Formats: sequence, C-alpha cells, structure tokens
Amino acid sequence: MFAGGLTYNSHAVCLAAALATIRVYEEDGLIEHAAQMGEVMTHHHEELTARHPSVGVQRSIGCSASSSSYAPCHRRTDGTVQRHKPRDGQLYRFLLDNGVFVNLHWNQVMTNPPLPITDQELAEGFEVLDRALEITDRAVTG
Repeated sequence: MFAGGLTYNSHAVCLAAALATIRVYEEDGLIEHAAQMGEVMTHHHEELTARHPSVGVQRSIGCSASSSSYAPCHRRTDGTVQRHKPRDGQLYRFLLDNGVFVNLHWNQVMTNPPLPITDQELAEGFEVLDRALEITDRAVTG
C-alpha cells in the first residue's frame, strides 16, 4: 500500500505554515540569536552546577531544544552517582508560582526558552531556577 497523498501527509496548509515559520526564523535572525543565547544559557547552567549539589549533569545546545538536564543526585568523590527521587511536585509548583514554566522529565529540568528571549529575561528565569533548586538540594543533602 502506498500511503501518499493523505490529509496528514504533506498537506498544503501545513507546508505553507512551515515555510512561513522558516521565513520568520531567517528574517528575524532567530537561529543566530538562539546560538548567542545558548552561550549565555551554558554560563547560567555552569553556575547552577557549581552551586547546587543536586545538579548532576548539565547539557546544552542553543536554546531551541532541551538545553540542560538536572539529575537530582549525590556526586561522590569516586565518580559514582547516587540518584534520588526529586521532589518534582514541589519544584514544579515553585517554578510556576514564580512565573517560570519548564518541562520536568525523569529527574531533568528542561530549559527551553522562546527563541527571541533577551539576556535579562534569561537571567530572571535562571534566578528563579537557582532558588527552586534549593528544593532538590534538600532532597539530596537531607
């Protein structure tokens, strides 16, 4: 069976929306801006990693994807990592109550800001995340 030409396959309206989106990315310089903000985000994530014992891993690429992962854990000197169940509900509630929406998934806090975000907006969001991570720090340090 050849499933070409169905309404969900290369629908003209969807393709027009995709092309319009790509045009906006190009005209507004969003890809270049995301690369610049990705460097800023990496710096923020590195600071959080240094400050919080519950932050086990940080990864980032630009700011249009899952830029960083947090694994509430205990980092041992022998290189092993002991994982703890994060206090996801408390962490998520704190972030939402302070105006920051993130995706929490499997001990990770995904930071995916809008592509046109500013340095100041990013700093404000990371300040809230910094305070929120005290919740997961308590889960790790007891």
